[in-house]
This record gives sequence, C-alpha cells and structure tokens, in this order.
Amino acid sequence: MFGHKLANLRKDHNLTQKDLADVLKCSPSRIGMYEQGRRSPDLETLEALADYFKVTTDLLVGRTESLTVPIIKESDEIYQLNTIIDPITEYIKTKLKNENLSTVSEILSEDDIMLFVRFGENAAIEMIKNRIHQKKQSV
Repeated sequence: MFGHKLANLRKDHNLTQKDLADVLKCSPSRIGMYEQGRRSPDLETLEALADYFKVTTDLLVGRTESLTVPIIKESDEIYQLNTIIDPITEYIKTKLKNENLSTVSEILSEDDIMLFVRFGENAAIEMIKNRIHQKKQSV
C-alpha cells in the first residue's frame, strides 16, 4: 500500500525516482524498493516524504485517504482545509455537469478531481503563509 501511494504521489508531482531520491538524499534504487514494497522507510524518511508532498503520514501508510494536513499553527489555531475539500469536489462535479461536460466524469476519476483540489489547496496554503508573513512584518 505504501509503495503504491508513494509511486502515485511521485508521478502526480512529475518526479522521477532519481528526482525524489535527490530530495531524500538517497539512491534511486531505494525509492524503487519502497514503491515495489521490498523495503519500508524509517520514521524520519516517512516524515520527510509527508512534509515534501504536503500529506499526512497516515495517508502514506494507508490509514486514511484524506489528502489534507494541518498547515499552519499560530496562536494555537490550526488552519485546515479538509473541511472544504468535499464541497469543492462536489462543486467541480456540478460545474462540469452545468457546463455540459458531464461526459468528462467518465474520463476523470475521483483521484483526478482530488488532484485538482490539491493544486488549489497548495495555492491557498501559500497565500495564507504569505498573508501571515506580511501581517507579522507590518506589526
């Protein structure tokens, strides 16, 4: 399960095994072994992967399908986007249907739609971080 998730995340980010190995400072063959289920990562590597892909370790090991992760902790508030993921997914499906693109749902899988949502989520994360940074600098 971990290997399959890792391979999908790597491919979703248009990375080769060598690219990911460079990020983790390991060999490409180690990435291949992870993806084939012939080797398991240590905790430090698992955390590094979760941080890099902005997912939870639970997602990587198959304990959850949620792609979201608490993204910013400030003043004991955790900003999470997972409460809006489902409505966004439904909005995309409805919008496609309203645009007479309902046949697209035959081409796009749930994973494809979640990937679109994740791209938007990552953009939102960066915007939130920038605004917090700007606010701190103006004080």
